[in-house]
Amino acid sequence: APVRTVPVLTEGKKALERLNDELGLGFDDWDLDYYTQLFAEKMGRDPTDVEVFDMAQSNSEHSRHWFFSGRQVIDGEEMPRSLFK
Repeated sequence: APVRTVPVLTEGKKALERLNDELGLGFDDWDLDYYTQLFAEKMGRDPTDVEVFDMAQSNSEHSRHWFFSGRQVIDGEEMPRSLFK
């Protein structure tokens, strides 16, 4: 499929919401607001669908590793070590 431009400059957050729903990217409202502002105000251009998909993958809980560095509780007992400790 050809690369598409996401019309953030003309449609704002709605354009990212539509792509988020279409591709199941998992962005929440904070993400959508942040990326709308990033492209519309700081970069002054529309992102491509490839860029938005890449941001979603790079920004996932798994990729950030905070998901795995949390507390590990088994049968009500907090373990002294997590997957990253």
